[in-house]
Amino acid sequence: MSYDDMSHRDTSGFGPGKAFPVTARNMTGAANTAGAADAGVPGGAGDGSGVEVTEWHGFSSGVPFVVEPPAEYLKRMVDCGRTLFIPPDGEDGDYVGRLLFSPSVSLPFPILDGSESLTDMSAAEWLFFRPPVSHVYDGSVTIEEWALTLEAYLYYGYLVNEDEGNVIATELAPGWDSEEDVWAQCAEWAHDAVDWLTSLNVARAYGFAARLGGDEVRALETACGLWGVPFDLSEGFVSEVMAEGREAYGRLLDGYRALTEREFDFLGTDVRWMEGARDAMLP
Repeated sequence: MSYDDMSHRDTSGFGPGKAFPVTARNMTGAANTAGAADAGVPGGAGDGSGVEVTEWHGFSSGVPFVVEPPAEYLKRMVDCGRTLFIPPDGEDGDYVGRLLFSPSVSLPFPILDGSESLTDMSAAEWLFFRPPVSHVYDGSVTIEEWALTLEAYLYYGYLVNEDEGNVIATELAPGWDSEEDVWAQCAEWAHDAVDWLTSLNVARAYGFAARLGGDEVRALETACGLWGVPFDLSEGFVSEVMAEGREAYGRLLDGYRALTEREFDFLGTDVRWMEGARDAMLP
């Protein structure tokens, strides 16, 4: 299956020379350095390096690169948008239209047009606001592939872990740059992984809806609309989604372990639970 209709993304607010507006406001900071000493990571307080460690509460599904049940995913993304920026029409403005919704990018990725303000100065430290100076997005690849490359690169010493829904990362200084050989390796991985993660996360979303039912099925329909993939409970389509999810899971295993130093456990079980998903979702 090809999710070709995902190719259109409005990335007009993100690219060479695009500056994200930063307006200091008297609001709760997005990034929290409290508890960094307990993070157990290089650059944490107390290791003598002087590097700050930031903790982004609720920014992750809890598992690197993959999504949680659809309703939780949708809420997390919008909540993170509210933490990071304010639309020009205020806090009741459009957040959904200013976030990248993609099954291949699980972390919140704002795409701003310059009319927004950040909630406070700490929001500017979010990792997708701080690309390496040699690799700002230039449109040569899809925004999803570029975001995956950056996320993969950050696992080499910057993005420490994702646990319990939080992202813990060492602070990225303004003007930092990447090592070219490492970036090239990450770009090569992301080129293939963008399709594998799409297949995997679409299958996960369908599988979660099958297991949990009710609101998750309705949220799955919304997520599919935002992702640009079909919402289709027909037997043939669901069977194909699940088969491609299983294949993608196998293809991702080695690279996943290398990047995250974690075992990839598909929802705490093997992939056989996805069988029969269509029947579980039908009334």
